[in-house]
Amino acid sequence: MSSTDQDDWLFVLAVRLVPILYPGVPTDQVPEKLKYLNWLFFRQSDAFEPACKDLIRVMDTDLEWVKAHTRLTVRAVEWESHSVG
Repeated sequence: MSSTDQDDWLFVLAVRLVPILYPGVPTDQVPEKLKYLNWLFFRQSDAFEPACKDLIRVMDTDLEWVKAHTRLTVRAVEWESHSVG
């Protein structure tokens, strides 16, 4: 299975990805589907402790709650904008 096939399966299965950059990857070698993701940086030039804290925070994030909260916030803004007029 090629890396392109593997990348496609990750998105078909909706696997949660946490891309970590260590030590560095040329942007032309990053698959298109992964370029839009928020990356965590673990390069030599980055502070290790804050990077680890960011990784733990990301892994502990409840994505379903975040999506629901965002959806409700958008709906509240829409409701408010329609009721003002």
